[in-house]
Amino acid sequence: MRCSEIIACLEQLSPPSFAEEWDNVGLLVGRKEKEVSTVFIALDATEENIHAAIRAEADLLITHHPMIFHSIKKVTDEDYTGRRIVKLLRYDISYYAMHTNFDVMGMADAAADDLKLNKREVLLVTFEDDLSKEGIGRIGFLDHPVSLKEMGEIVKEAFHLPDVRIYG
Repeated sequence: MRCSEIIACLEQLSPPSFAEEWDNVGLLVGRKEKEVSTVFIALDATEENIHAAIRAEADLLITHHPMIFHSIKKVTDEDYTGRRIVKLLRYDISYYAMHTNFDVMGMADAAADDLKLNKREVLLVTFEDDLSKEGIGRIGFLDHPVSLKEMGEIVKEAFHLPDVRIYG
């Protein structure tokens, strides 16, 4: 399968237009038309994760957090970002990031489901058209008022946490 075909699937799931303006999502390093047989997925494109992708003989690295946020004036092995880009290019690994566009798709809804929130709204709108409003976070209402302590217990149970600390 070509990298471009995988990208098309990812962008159908989490369109780049859903990302925050400041974010840098999509194919950040590599070739769209590269044949891909192995994909390595990680939270960040750290040097350790890139080495693991190399050991796995990955053709495509997909991360949540992009390693490139701003313009780059040079790509050399003299700085952290440059070293990682050089390594990806040297081993012909394409690199794709899906950050705030992925945060929008399902994460907040799943948390709101677990908390049993009603009358939900998007907390921070990142995309809006005539058909939908998408964004990061959800706000909503419980079935009945609860104290802060009771809310802590609800969160603890919903997310299967050993404890919850509340301040203030």
